[in-house]
Amino acid sequence: MKVLVSASKDSLIKVWNVAGQYSVDTSLGFTGGVSGLAVAGNYLLASSDYGLVKVYELKVNKKENTFGFMQEKGEFKKVSREKTVEMQYYNKRKILAILSSDGTLELWHKNSQVEIAKRITRSYKRKLEKSKKKATKEEMRKYKVNVKEKILNNEFDAKYVFSLILTQTLGNKAHAFVLWKKSGVPEAEALRTLIGYSTNLLELWSIKEEKQEPSLEKESTKKVLMEKIQEIGWWGHRTPIRSCVVSSNDRLLMTSSSEATKIWNIASLKCTKSIPLDNITCGTFVPGEKFVLLGSKEGYIYVLDSNSLEVVQKIEVNTGITLGT
Repeated sequence: MKVLVSASKDSLIKVWNVAGQYSVDTSLGFTGGVSGLAVAGNYLLASSDYGLVKVYELKVNKKENTFGFMQEKGEFKKVSREKTVEMQYYNKRKILAILSSDGTLELWHKNSQVEIAKRITRSYKRKLEKSKKKATKEEMRKYKVNVKEKILNNEFDAKYVFSLILTQTLGNKAHAFVLWKKSGVPEAEALRTLIGYSTNLLELWSIKEEKQEPSLEKESTKKVLMEKIQEIGWWGHRTPIRSCVVSSNDRLLMTSSSEATKIWNIASLKCTKSIPLDNITCGTFVPGEKFVLLGSKEGYIYVLDSNSLEVVQKIEVNTGITLGT
């Protein structure tokens, strides 16, 4: 069963059955509204206006191909306490990226089960040290066995799932971003991000990663650096950029603003097509890249042929601003 997750300022998070177009589960997000959503494997992440990220487990019955429910697993704090502007999870590299309204870009690594077990064990050891107690070898052995059982049953706090690996200050005019993997370069240097600013400037950055060998005593860390490669200004957009998305094959980039939507070749970073639709707030490529979906300020979703750029369907989805497609 295909599901769609939505959230808004009313603080509710809803899971929808796409085929039947009805809600299958509802959860209360934050009292101040939900400002960002991302799906990381079987986890749903929801961000608030005041620096918190809640983590939910999406329960799915694989045998019957049905959705079960959302179970809250915990929360963790962002570095920035400001409102989340955009949040994305890049599954190919297990990286969660969060952009806040003050221009802080945070990269978080999704830990493996082994890394989660080590983090839980280290936390337990620190508690013992603070209380000036010392566990015997047998007690530690039993504790580690218990931790493994909790991980297998997914019975642990979500704060152990993600580890912060980078904080980059971009300035409060940063408005949108997208991650992708560049082909033909070493794996540790392949990650790229494009930052869109309210001044209509686009910046291309590389994200380089130096892996460090994990140990039993120290938490596994990754030394990550961001380096600006290129700026795109005068031949980009004339108005603030509202959305950046990359195609599923990492070959095409689409940026949207109030005056136009542009499609770029990622390898050359040259604009290949321009769609003259006004007041576009968001967009995405349909898998296969044959069609493009664009959401408008007036509450419409446009379906376009990606080759001819002809509007093949116009769907009214709400009476207000469309914020996600």
